[in-house]
Amino acid sequence: MILLLLSHYRIIVIAAIIEEAASCQNKCGSLQVNYPLGTGSGCGSPLFNPYVSCAGGGDKLLLTTHTGSYPITSISYSTSSLTITPPSMSTCNSMQSSPNFGLDWPSPFQLGPSTFILLSCPPPTSSLTIKGTPICDDTVNSHLCGLIHTCPAMVSLGLSIFAPTNTCCVYSPANLNSMGDLDLKSLKCASYVSVVSLGDVPTDPSSWVYGITLKYNQVGVDNSNIATRCEACRKSDGICGYAPPRNNFLCVCKSGVNSSTDCYNQLPAPFWSSNSFRLIRMTMKSLQVDRPQKPGSDYNGVERVNDQSTVIPVPNKRVNITEKFNEYERSWFPTQTPTDVIIQVEDVNFYVHKLPLISRSEYLSQLNRRSHSSDNGYDFKLDNFREE
Repeated sequence: MILLLLSHYRIIVIAAIIEEAASCQNKCGSLQVNYPLGTGSGCGSPLFNPYVSCAGGGDKLLLTTHTGSYPITSISYSTSSLTITPPSMSTCNSMQSSPNFGLDWPSPFQLGPSTFILLSCPPPTSSLTIKGTPICDDTVNSHLCGLIHTCPAMVSLGLSIFAPTNTCCVYSPANLNSMGDLDLKSLKCASYVSVVSLGDVPTDPSSWVYGITLKYNQVGVDNSNIATRCEACRKSDGICGYAPPRNNFLCVCKSGVNSSTDCYNQLPAPFWSSNSFRLIRMTMKSLQVDRPQKPGSDYNGVERVNDQSTVIPVPNKRVNITEKFNEYERSWFPTQTPTDVIIQVEDVNFYVHKLPLISRSEYLSQLNRRSHSSDNGYDFKLDNFREE
């Protein structure tokens, strides 16, 4: 928001200079990104930030945890699940030593129905336990170890093809330890494979679908009110987001003006409350203005429009727009947006927006706390206003 304070001969421009910031997107690469997921801070649900973000110039949707960042390869909104492919995870075509994989406990993600296969573990794997409980499935899925051992890439782990499977463990369903990790180091296993689906040929591990399926919950996020407002936002071609620090619902619109409702009926949300915008400094400058005068009077009684180019914050860039102020009977009105407070300077009234001003000016904040309803036609009065 830009505040223009006009005296008899000068316009004082207090401009909010903002840092360029990323805007919310509904696609990242080939993936459609819908609520509650988002492409960055202020987008989607606050519970999914900072875990999910769009990186790589907008081409790669990532899940970030304390153990690393993992590409998201598919999303199912109907089942509240997604699939990630950790770069260090082994597959039939490429095997390598793997670090621990983990999820952050405060995050809304949990392990889904993927099947983990631990490779190159101390034999016999029947002795692998967590808190005294054996973890290897030696019944239903034990044949998967024999199949994965037919992959030529096994030699990368120091094992020969068709080697004995007593160093392999099918860990399903898998559990994470108290740190949220699949702790390969404590199990002394060199690598892991995670299988989402056995594909069209279950006996051919080169055709399996590899990845880790994660479920996500929306507890504390999605209620009927938010769902209704988000649907209205999406129908108006907006993107559902939130406004810190209270994380209130926000509809991010392509026009650059965020809304608390939708992009058809824009009720502006406070831009300073979202960290997709950041105020970094305030500047002040004076502009000389010619003011026609009638002899014997400081006002000629004729309405006129004064256009000033100002800088306002919008997503992803700085944009210069022209805000028109109409002067009528010693009052100045912005013609584009409604106002909620009147400030009087040297007997001239200015119709402006209160919240951006009191949030950035301690002086105006103090005036606001002391102010009461006035019968003089203004809310604040700036006395002894000095022109630069």
